[in-house]
Amino acid sequence: MGSDNFTDGYQKNENDLPLFRTGRDNQIKDMAKFVEGFDPKKHARKTDPTTSQMASMQAGQLAHQHCAEIKRVLDEVYPDGLNFEEISTKVGFQQTTQVSRRMVDLERQGMAERTGETRQTSSGRQAQIWRAVVRF
Repeated sequence: MGSDNFTDGYQKNENDLPLFRTGRDNQIKDMAKFVEGFDPKKHARKTDPTTSQMASMQAGQLAHQHCAEIKRVLDEVYPDGLNFEEISTKVGFQQTTQVSRRMVDLERQGMAERTGETRQTSSGRQAQIWRAVVRF
C-alpha cells in the first residue's frame, strides 16, 4: 500500500484501509468516522432463533462503542500491547468478554494485531498480547 493511495492521511476510495492523521484531535475525529462505518461480524447464526438474530443486530451499536474504546486504549500504550484482561481493566469493562469478542473484529479491520507474545492473566493462564496497528 503506497502513499500515493492516500491524500493527507485519508482514503482515496472506500476499499482502502482506514488511516488516521497525526495529532490527537484529528485521530479522535478519524476514529469516530471509522466507528460509524464499522460493521462487526454478526454473531448470530442463520439457524438461531429470531430472538437471537434480533439481539445480535441490536448489539451492533454497543460493539461499535466497545471497538472505539479498545482501540483508544491500544493507541495509548503503542508500541506496547495488552492482553484482553489488561484492556478490560483500562477501559473499565466489568466483563473481559466485552474485550475478547471485539479483538477479532478490530483485527479484521486492520486496527489491531496479535504480537505473538503472551502474558499471564489473574487466573494464571496465558493470554495473547494485542497492539494497535498505527498508520501514518
